[in-house]
Amino acid sequence: MPMYVYKCKDCGQVFEKLVAVSSAHETQPCKHCSSKNTEKQIASLSSFSKKGGDSGGGCAPSSGFS
Repeated sequence: MPMYVYKCKDCGQVFEKLVAVSSAHETQPCKHCSSKNTEKQIASLSSFSKKGGDSGGGCAPSSGFS
């Protein structure tokens, strides 16, 4: 299930929620005030972090593609 970010139009709080893809179009209630007056936000990728070292993974330089 993907994580979505929502903002409550009533109390102004921003919250995250795991939502099934099949339910992603449905309005999600605010975790803080229970209002259903929320909107899905565009999530920032700034919290992305790579785990592990720099070795391994990714495309190999000699993959045969040019």
